[in-house]
Amino acid sequence: MDRHDARDDQPELAPAAVITGATQGIGRALAEEFAKHGHTLLLVARNEEALAKTAREIASAHDVPAHHAACDLATPEGCDQLVEVLRTKGLYCESLVNNAAIMTAGFFQDQDREQLLKIVDLNVRAVVDLTRASCPTCWRATKAASSTSLRWKGSCRCPIRRLTPPPRRS
Repeated sequence: MDRHDARDDQPELAPAAVITGATQGIGRALAEEFAKHGHTLLLVARNEEALAKTAREIASAHDVPAHHAACDLATPEGCDQLVEVLRTKGLYCESLVNNAAIMTAGFFQDQDREQLLKIVDLNVRAVVDLTRASCPTCWRATKAASSTSLRWKGSCRCPIRRLTPPPRRS
C-alpha cells in the first residue's frame, strides 16, 4: 500500500479513502462524507452487486472516482486481495475506515466456536492486518489523517483519530 514505487520511472500512486463495510449504514454514510469532500474512494464489502451499485450512486452524486472491491475480510486472503486491488488500480490508502464487522446474539457460552472465530477474524485480525498495511501511507501522506475506526457492532466505537475526512488534497 506504499505511496511511492521503489523505481523512479514508475508513476506516483493516487490517494484513496478505503472504506470497509461500505454498502450500508455507517460505512455508506462515511463513504458519502468522504465523497462530499472530493476524495477518491475504494469501497469494500463482500457483495459485488451491492458494491457496484453503491459505487455508481456515490460517484454520480458527488462526481468523484469510486472504485470497489468485493473481498471477504474475514480471511487473510481477503485482506491480501484488498492490498492487491489498491496496487492494480494505482491507488494508495490515504485514509482507512475499518467499518466491516459482524456480531452474534445470546450468551457467550452458547455460541458456536467457529462463528466466534469468524467474528474475531473480521472484527480484530482484519483491522490489524489492514491498519498495519496502510500505516506507511496514511502517516506519510501530506495533510492526511487516518480515519480508522474500530467498530464493534452492537457495542461501541473507539476512534483512533477523528472520523471526519481530511481536507481534499490539492
